Amino acid sequence: PLFFHFFAYDDIDVSGSMLPLASRMTASLALEKKLNISSAAQTTGFALSEYIPNLLNTMYQLMQYPLDFQYDFTDEDDAEEELFRFELRKFHKKMLHIAPDMCLSFICEAFTNMPMPISTAPTSQLEASLRLVYHHSEGTKIGTAVVMKNGSFHNVVLALHQSDITLHSHPEILMLYYDMAVRYHHILKNESNEQSELLRIVLDAMTGVRGLQHSHPRVRSRSCYLLLRLVKLLGKVMRPYVEIATSGIQGLIANPSSLPIE
Repeated sequence: PLFFHFFAYDDIDVSGSMLPLASRMTASLALEKKLNISSAAQTTGFALSEYIPNLLNTMYQLMQYPLDFQYDFTDEDDAEEELFRFELRKFHKKMLHIAPDMCLSFICEAFTNMPMPISTAPTSQLEASLRLVYHHSEGTKIGTAVVMKNGSFHNVVLALHQSDITLHSHPEILMLYYDMAVRYHHILKNESNEQSELLRIVLDAMTGVRGLQHSHPRVRSRSCYLLLRLVKLLGKVMRPYVEIATSGIQGLIANPSSLPIE
């Protein structure tokens, strides 16, 4: 349909003007779901639900920042781009209410098509995919603990922890990954050997040169905040890992001026 031509247009003024209509479509999709209209499509030849994959794919493409995006939200152009993506994230949540299983399948597909190793993936593509994961529990409204009980979603989070994502060169990827790790911290609470290794991996990254000791001040600052949150959320689970956490910050304690946190 002509709608998708303009919704996918490579100009946020054009694609952004389609967002209100896209939101109206989610209301119609919700009504279709409630009334089970999909079966009626066999006689009418039309069901809006058939376009959910198109909506998700277009949304995903639009979520990806331009190659020259600097993440400088004091810049007028960057701020406009971020505002547009904020509206896209609200649209994503509406889609999650309507078709959570299709949204999860789309996440799996997005990472399946990701260049490997993941540390070499394009920043915009990986950032958009991580956003889908991070906001997944918000849209489903069932809480992070329940979301993590879904086998497919659990495997996505597990695969990210076991990947080399912390070697990615862009600071925004690191910060978003740590945000995701804290939000879905339930996977780190399990006392099995596998989960214990995951927590070790996360702590090593957050307290080392990819976190608290990173050259970028925003990464250091964000890592400090998220590490405190993670410690609080995990509680007594952290006891066997105190040495790992403290070893990574000993240098900062001894010489706080070497890598100041802004």
